[in-house]
Amino acid sequence: MSMLAHDELVSLINNKPPLVEHMIDPGIQVQPNGVELTLQKVEAHIGHGAIAFDNSERILPKTRSLDFDD
Repeated sequence: MSMLAHDELVSLINNKPPLVEHMIDPGIQVQPNGVELTLQKVEAHIGHGAIAFDNSERILPKTRSLDFDD
């Protein structure tokens, strides 16, 4: 396994399509060997889902939003 260096990450973020989009502050979030991400929301599965070989019978489970702690 190899890691991407800071300059490689910046280059990939500036590509089309970018490696990561909608960062709040890329200058802070792009680290020496990674990118710190910001969660927009978190959901929990409350039902069952199904996968299929070709996705023709795929079923996405129902979810509910989880509130962030302040």
